[in-house]
Amino acid sequence: MLCGLGRSVEPFSRQIPGGWPCRAFASAFHSNADAQSIGVKAALHRSITFWSGILAMSFICWAWWDSTHSRSMFAWGNFSGSNEGSCVCLMRCTDRLGLMGPRPSGLSGERGAFLIDPKIQVPALPEPVLRHGGNMDLSTFFNRTAKDRPITYQDELRQWMAYQAPGDWLILIPHWLSLLAVAALWTGLLIWRGERRMRAAASLTN
Repeated sequence: MLCGLGRSVEPFSRQIPGGWPCRAFASAFHSNADAQSIGVKAALHRSITFWSGILAMSFICWAWWDSTHSRSMFAWGNFSGSNEGSCVCLMRCTDRLGLMGPRPSGLSGERGAFLIDPKIQVPALPEPVLRHGGNMDLSTFFNRTAKDRPITYQDELRQWMAYQAPGDWLILIPHWLSLLAVAALWTGLLIWRGERRMRAAASLTN
């Protein structure tokens, strides 16, 4: 019985062109009732890893689409986070110049339209940004020339941080980068799962 099973499972992985990642990934998709009956992992459509990755990437795609026309945010003291402009924005801002107005003492949140100057571009694939407060004097803001004005939404946020306290910071994580990272991790886990499945099938036939 085990020898017969070995002939039904092993040839499939050897028929797949390419190196072991290709065979492992294909093996993860391959469903074999006999293999399942002796303990080899179930087919891919029954995998928690598979569906967790699909759900995570679907959520990122939805958040990406939503951020192009809506702004969702939370704030807690000097910390805030938002989903806007094809990015997740995390920020610590003490607002040393008092430009943001009074803040609630506890946790708060709001949602509304993503409104921005029509002259400012909002790239669909923005670059990641890490910025610290520049502590610049506000008077320089009003002395800007046309060439100093922001071109993209990310440029506008960089300029905003230039006038904040040195201990303040801003992180912009583009949704395309989050999607790429999750897809790479998901693919790696599926390849690892398929390789384990192949090794388990091979060991049971020996």
